[in-house]
Amino acid sequence: MKRVAAAIVIMALMLGSGTGILLWLHHGTVDLLGDIAQAEQQVWDGEIKEAFETLEQAQQDWREDEIYFSRLLRHRELDTVTVTLDSLPAYLEYGDYASFFAMTSQAKSMIRHIWEAELPSWNNLL
Repeated sequence: MKRVAAAIVIMALMLGSGTGILLWLHHGTVDLLGDIAQAEQQVWDGEIKEAFETLEQAQQDWREDEIYFSRLLRHRELDTVTVTLDSLPAYLEYGDYASFFAMTSQAKSMIRHIWEAELPSWNNLL
């Protein structure tokens, strides 16, 4: 009976930690997607200075999350997001808005991919 109880406790801990990590990842990706969308809107509205500040905050949040994400997720996707976020202010600085929007699109796509790749779905489990 003790083995069954121990197995149930271990399974509950595994499910709880997995759920916690998934919720934390969801929170991080949603916040980052929101910051990128806000920066895009600010550029469309001509508020370039505010867009720089929003991107700086997004980069800071990403660097804090990336430390922990790198322990759990594949590095290739994380590195792509990091490089993309680091290049966005330069595009704004030089007025290359086409490249800015192309890179924000790439970043959002990769962030969504990171989230979708970690979901416990049949496609990801099989």
